[in-house]
Amino acid sequence: MSKTTHHLTIFFGVMVGALVVLLYGFRYYTKSFSPEENAFYSNDNGLEISVKYSRPSKKGRRLFGNDGLVPYGEVWRTGANEAPVIAISKDIIVSGRILSAGNYSMFAIPEPGRWIIIFNRDSDQWGSFSYNQDLDVLRVEAPSYIIGNDVEKFTIEFIEGSEAIEMRLLWGQTLVTVPILLV
Repeated sequence: MSKTTHHLTIFFGVMVGALVVLLYGFRYYTKSFSPEENAFYSNDNGLEISVKYSRPSKKGRRLFGNDGLVPYGEVWRTGANEAPVIAISKDIIVSGRILSAGNYSMFAIPEPGRWIIIFNRDSDQWGSFSYNQDLDVLRVEAPSYIIGNDVEKFTIEFIEGSEAIEMRLLWGQTLVTVPILLV
């Protein structure tokens, strides 16, 4: 191997290493602004649902709409950083449709008064940049409401009712409710 080839190999190796360090550093840097959270639900019948997601802050910004941070009619990763991953231990019914046990990424298409909630087979996605509609397992419509209080950090939570579980997405003055039933 010539001296020039050796130097070029070392140079490119260092550059690739530096790029990897920068990309991983960027991922952790953004998580300091939008920390990871886990929403969790379980019951006596062995059903467990968890959602691992990142919680961006409102910071006085307009959140939803054509002039907002999250435009209407476009696929959104439903949080920050990686798309949320929802893990389901048993088959469930989401908004009247069956979703099989498994791990899915979760996306949304916000609209005024309703959102489309998307469960996608590719559960390892950064943002929605590589989102592939062909990998959608389920799309359901969920109502959205304007609430009186202002939620600073994007939040996913589960509320247990007498008939169903409700997955709630809250941010700013928006509340989205997704009903979940056991199969």
